[in-house]
Amino acid sequence: MYCSQCGAQLDTADKFCTKCGTARKGFLTSHAETSRSSEKKEFNINFYLLGLILVVLLAPIVGLLFLGNKAPSNSISVAKAKTAKAITGKTIDDCDKCDEISLRIGDKSIVFPLEKGVDDSSGLRKHLIELTKQNDGKQGILTIFNENERNRVVDISLDISGSVIDKDKRDIESGSSILYSDSLFERLHKKLTGNNGLLPGDEIIVRLYGPDFVNNPCKETLAIKYLGPAWKANFVYSLRTHQALVEVVDNALISTSDHGEFRTSEMDEVESKIKTFYRKALVNPNHLCHTDTLVDHQLSKIIDDSALDDYTTRHYILINDGAFSFGNSYITKNSYGILNSYIMNQEQFVVNEKVLCRSPKDSFTIIGLDFGNDFNYRDIVEKFFKTILRPCVLNFENV
Repeated sequence: MYCSQCGAQLDTADKFCTKCGTARKGFLTSHAETSRSSEKKEFNINFYLLGLILVVLLAPIVGLLFLGNKAPSNSISVAKAKTAKAITGKTIDDCDKCDEISLRIGDKSIVFPLEKGVDDSSGLRKHLIELTKQNDGKQGILTIFNENERNRVVDISLDISGSVIDKDKRDIESGSSILYSDSLFERLHKKLTGNNGLLPGDEIIVRLYGPDFVNNPCKETLAIKYLGPAWKANFVYSLRTHQALVEVVDNALISTSDHGEFRTSEMDEVESKIKTFYRKALVNPNHLCHTDTLVDHQLSKIIDDSALDDYTTRHYILINDGAFSFGNSYITKNSYGILNSYIMNQEQFVVNEKVLCRSPKDSFTIIGLDFGNDFNYRDIVEKFFKTILRPCVLNFENV
């Protein structure tokens, strides 16, 4: 037995330490001392193990509290490559961790938003991230689109009636430098390239209209897909930071045909195809193509086209010289009283319980209504179309 105070060895009969006088309750046997020492060491080891476990368990929680639950950035940066040539015609502005893509075409600036997340397949961010992953470390083709204006169709009807041809002949005989049909197409050009014109990804259907005979030789249509501007670009994607870097090198041209549909990235090619189609139809020698302008027949054919049901928004453009047939009446500046009955009765144009415009965003533009100086005629015709084509958003581009 030993004194717990001074450590002196004592006999079992001693009640006090003979050396320092400490009472027996402070004595320890060698076994007890050893046992306590062992327990203390064991407690210390267990304490350390418990602390280590707690650190491992609590570390993620502490990380979340102090660092936040940060998802990968999926940011996109766009810049002109240092080795790039001078890019003309269509230029993307540089941006770091872009909130939007800004494109300049001549004096016009177009903004393409990046509002949708990387998990949304309809968003531009998803498109650019995937494009960068696919072309990581190499050059590819950069394309963009407006994520809020997808799945659109632009349906164009061209008037090739005899009255248009007669006006062209009149201009030729008078030595005019611009034919009437050219002025119609110039209006169409302004519509397609204006602020509310074609957008990347638009499907374009071009139709001709004249008499609706079974063997009408002018029933053919033209199908075009406008892909929107394209560029050669270098792509780099970081797996660690989930960031995409796009370096624009030069303009690119995409021009292909697929199952009868012409696909192009160039607006000029879109217009060239439509103009050639229009010119060939106007000079078609078969007189059955040019006898009349049956607007109601044309509207019926468009409504009956079930392919239009698949689009989110529809934008219609009708080329008309100002004289047309509707029902059993031929409407001109000298004969248009029948239109008042449609306006007064609020008659909507319906075919098989379907109307032309199915969405509040759908629009209808009429180009070329030649009224001369008869403002009353113009007013009645515009009210007529607004009545029968509701709920379309109506626009009139008079020559």
